Amino acid sequence: MCKDKNGDVKDNNGDKLKYHLYSISFYSIIISINDNNIFMKNNY
Repeated sequence: MCKDKNGDVKDNNGDKLKYHLYSISFYSIIISINDNNIFMKNNY
């Protein structure tokens, strides 16, 4: 993380990679919850 002369925070490649990995894990959790809901519906 670094700031330019306007004070805006810009991410370096490492932070973008971390954000990308966090977003992938976040979506995978949502997908797994949706799969569990479908599984529960199929049982009833």
